[in-house]
Amino acid sequence: MGEVTGKDKNLRWVYANSFDRIAVPLPYDYLILAAAVQHNHFSRDEFGRFAPGLKTLADAEAAWNKILGAFEQAETMGGSREAQRPNDSCFVVGAEPTAVELAENDRIS
Repeated sequence: MGEVTGKDKNLRWVYANSFDRIAVPLPYDYLILAAAVQHNHFSRDEFGRFAPGLKTLADAEAAWNKILGAFEQAETMGGSREAQRPNDSCFVVGAEPTAVELAENDRIS
């Protein structure tokens, strides 16, 4: 955990500050800089309910909890596979240069 404060493309290092160290050099093979600050639903704000973003650790944890919860619910429903199907689906539907968006079945929401 830390804050990236610089990079050296020639050495292939990024520099990061953590709670107890300053300018720690971290080597990399490939570097992808993704600096988006907010979700973009391209003027369709109603999509936000069904397509939460995946740009922060908190977003990833919320998505994981929703998906896992839906699968657990489907597993405990019993009955036929067809009865479980509405609760055991999630879809990654798009990616932008800086993030991946997740669209959910509205029964998961």
